[in-house]
Amino acid sequence: MRAFRLFKFGVAATLSHSGVAFVSCAAFGGFIGLTSAVVYGQEHAIQQAVGPDQWKAMLVFAGIQLLAQLLATIAIGPVFQASAAYAAFRHSRRKPGSVRHGLNFALARYGRMFKPHLKAWLMILLGLQLLIPGIIYWNQLALVDSVTVFEKSKRPLARSRQLTKGYRRSIFLLALPWFLYGIPAIVIEPTVAGISPLLMVGYHIALSLYLFVMFAGYSRLYLERTGQDVERSEELVESTEAS
Repeated sequence: MRAFRLFKFGVAATLSHSGVAFVSCAAFGGFIGLTSAVVYGQEHAIQQAVGPDQWKAMLVFAGIQLLAQLLATIAIGPVFQASAAYAAFRHSRRKPGSVRHGLNFALARYGRMFKPHLKAWLMILLGLQLLIPGIIYWNQLALVDSVTVFEKSKRPLARSRQLTKGYRRSIFLLALPWFLYGIPAIVIEPTVAGISPLLMVGYHIALSLYLFVMFAGYSRLYLERTGQDVERSEELVESTEAS
């Protein structure tokens, strides 16, 4: 099964570039964990401000949580995604990497990734609030970040839709554990937040590791779909060393 093969590749790429993975997950997951801890810490104040209507309080609280997640995804997501793409590329070529090289690679692409990443993930995260639209967008736009990392496409969203055709089942299956996690997370997250804000940060860093594995797998799929030659791609990655 292609999804399982991509998952195994993502695990191997993450382990072989554990330094880059850890720094990226610490930044991305740590930011989400910290903002989530702050939001959960204000849960009682939010309920008091909203009033006795529990449903209204839940909607307001969920909206604040969504905004916090969007902020992290928009601000740090491009670096996180580019770091996973870096790990995938280097592992595909059986070449070592370094934290400095990986972060330089990611930061050098932040500017061109920002707008496509913002548009794609706004569509995905807002769509996931209705479930089915979010899953459809996820399957179509899963390769947007890989496209903007390795190409200078003027229409990265359309390019992702083109590259994912015929592969969306594998894309969905690779993300399925993450989607299913959303059900118990309703109970797990408030419990963790109630124990310690620091634990909440560690919890989200750990969750980010799966995302890193998954996005490394998606980057591998991109490399397979585009059939980029080693020489061209190697020049693209090595160019960050001179910066």
